[in-house]
Amino acid sequence: MKKDIDHGAQRSDSEWRERERSHNSGWKNCKEERYQKLKQGGSVKRFYTNANSVISKMDELRQRTKGCSVVGVTESWATSNISDGELQIEYISIRGIGGGVILYVDETLNASQCHPMTSTEFNDSVWCKVNSGENEKILIGVCYRCTASNDDNNEKLLQLLDSVSNIKGISHILIMGDFNYPEIDYNSAMSNSSDRSHTTRFLIKTQDNFLVQNVLEAT
Repeated sequence: MKKDIDHGAQRSDSEWRERERSHNSGWKNCKEERYQKLKQGGSVKRFYTNANSVISKMDELRQRTKGCSVVGVTESWATSNISDGELQIEYISIRGIGGGVILYVDETLNASQCHPMTSTEFNDSVWCKVNSGENEKILIGVCYRCTASNDDNNEKLLQLLDSVSNIKGISHILIMGDFNYPEIDYNSAMSNSSDRSHTTRFLIKTQDNFLVQNVLEAT
């Protein structure tokens, strides 16, 4: 009885190396093509969500974030028992998991985690830097301030905003997240709370640091 032979197993070492080089070259070309598209587009597509437990919604998240270059998630509820692989999105790398927040950035963007900001005492945030050009560096952060945040944590948030806005060499800042200050009306740039409240102080702090709110209605 004649045996079927797997001819692939009979390839020489040089043939296998050539095949590997060809595969790697194709992957690099794919990444370069994606990078050029992002560069030519002049902007990156962003997506943010409060997941309220993300692990059971990863399939939906992967569908909704197709074509996005930056993805921020709060209230991920990602514990140490959940691996990075389970949270992975195609073409987008996890650039940081800080407590309940996750930041994904397109692999073709030259991103690195900003540890000094991520390591601050405010609970919760994660940050990374993206080199978008010769003289352009973008600082991207995902923050979550829970409704039960105490006075001490609220103060640390104000300090974090000061620190973020004073980092040298940063040309743009993008902050995504939930701060849970419903008393702020961003259309009028006014707070319905007292002048000494954390809500009003947060609004004033963003204005002092020239941070512009882009979402002007309840989500």
